Amino acid sequence: MEPGRSGEAPAEPARSEKSADGPAHRVETRLADGPAHRVETLLTSEEFLNGDSADRDAVQEQFEAERDGLTALLTRRWGEPHVFSLWSLRARTAAGATRGDAPEGDAVPGPWAAYDRDGTPHVTGEVIPDPWAALSECVPDLHLWHWDGRWVGLGIAHGGGEDPFRLLVFATLTDPP
Repeated sequence: MEPGRSGEAPAEPARSEKSADGPAHRVETRLADGPAHRVETLLTSEEFLNGDSADRDAVQEQFEAERDGLTALLTRRWGEPHVFSLWSLRARTAAGATRGDAPEGDAVPGPWAAYDRDGTPHVTGEVIPDPWAALSECVPDLHLWHWDGRWVGLGIAHGGGEDPFRLLVFATLTDPP
């Protein structure tokens, strides 16, 4: 049986060579899976080592066009998507909410957690479940459908600076917080 067809991820990332159409290539490995969600990278760009914002802007436009094309296809099947901003989740994490992947009983602050004067993280007690917490760290907004008891979404991840863009698709049984 071929890797990926059995539902298992290939051992190594399967990447195609850089195409003549641009700096993007396909990635077929799974990322950040959990018991009730799965996140896949459909497309990833090269890193922006030269710091050229014109290149970065052109690649961002390419990724937005790819996402919008997939959105059009999924809209025919499931109807208009919700455009869901993850800004508030990111802000809540900054205010001291914890990620849902923290070990039982541990309060692990998100990456933008506020800290008290003595350097300890300020934790509010709110837990942001994954995949929502992980997505809010790098995706500004999602095109989101609720279908057959699942949330299915598309988003463009970019950590900023030299980081590559990634077109993500995900499915989860967990409702958005």
